[in-house]
Amino acid sequence: MRLRAAILIATLALAACGSDDSGSGDETPAITFPHTVTLGPEAALVAPTGEIIDHADFLSGDIVTYKNQTIKLQSGCEESQAHCRPLHICRPTPQSKPDTFTTVKEVCMNEPAEDEPSIVANAETGMGFTVRLNSANGFGRFWVKEVTGVGDSAKVTLVYELFHMEEDL
Repeated sequence: MRLRAAILIATLALAACGSDDSGSGDETPAITFPHTVTLGPEAALVAPTGEIIDHADFLSGDIVTYKNQTIKLQSGCEESQAHCRPLHICRPTPQSKPDTFTTVKEVCMNEPAEDEPSIVANAETGMGFTVRLNSANGFGRFWVKEVTGVGDSAKVTLVYELFHMEEDL
């Protein structure tokens, strides 16, 4: 009787695992866009799912935060921090101050050029930027809704949406 119960439980567990995995590749993220997140220093955001990783995981994240005067934002990296994804700060020229916005819908949708930097040294409220995603084939546009605190207590609230998304090959 015990053996029969154990086999039944094992069979049900395997069937449940198989049914969970069968559709997971086709599911869309459970979040809606535009999406809002608040990150402290030393965190990473996986943009398509909205997942926040509680450490600066530059290999898995699309946006990584670090402690700076306020808070530093960096794009995710393919192999190492020497190979990070390009990031485009929305501004008239590369030498200009960043434009300021009041909503993510106003932020530019420029695909970053490969030679653009991957860092926003000190995020400022109102600025916008785009980034080539690290976790998926596509881009995100981000609006810095708010920056509060300094150092260890710094936080940044980002509103973002994805664009030019392609199916993974």
